[in-house]
Amino acid sequence: MRFPSASPRLTWLVIPLVLAGCVTARLTDVWKDPGLPAAPLTHLMVVSLAPSEVMRRTWEDAMVAGLTGHGVEATPSYQIWPDGPPEIDSLAAEVQREAFDGVVLTHPADVQTTRTYVHGETKLVPTKVYDKWKQHYVTYYRRVEAPGHVEVHTSLLVDTDIWMAADEFRMVWTGTTKAMNPTSTDATNKAIIRVILPRLVTQGVIPPAPKQ
Repeated sequence: MRFPSASPRLTWLVIPLVLAGCVTARLTDVWKDPGLPAAPLTHLMVVSLAPSEVMRRTWEDAMVAGLTGHGVEATPSYQIWPDGPPEIDSLAAEVQREAFDGVVLTHPADVQTTRTYVHGETKLVPTKVYDKWKQHYVTYYRRVEAPGHVEVHTSLLVDTDIWMAADEFRMVWTGTTKAMNPTSTDATNKAIIRVILPRLVTQGVIPPAPKQ
């Protein structure tokens, strides 16, 4: 079993989350072991390798909440290792000791920034003024120049792997999620999890949400 490490050059925490609008996310790449798991996993450890304790804990809490909604008993790793993500041997020992089905491991993959130049334009803007001779308002149109500008769009790529405890920790699912224009940590987490969980259900990795 070999887990990836968080790269210090990735700025999952420090990218400028200042763009307006709603965060959108999509799965760009997905792989699943064709024959595994044989049954949905219902007891999982959630581990984030984010380069910040704030990001680590908020992600683990969000994923645990999402998995709990599908009837999965999930535990955030920070409850057991509060000082940082666990080493592989320590994690494997805890998973075996507490009989976890597996591990949900999330780590930042990349931050992409695109810049698009938007050409300027001229608009005719109606303006009302009072004509003292006619004693009423009249409308005239004035030209307003909108200068060209550069729009910056940021995309956050996050990899999520599912490792099954059986077979000496075997990866059974992995996917890369791309979140466009992240506005806050909470909104970004929710957007990513919203697209991951349904795919895990349809591919039999976790059970569907219980019917109300």
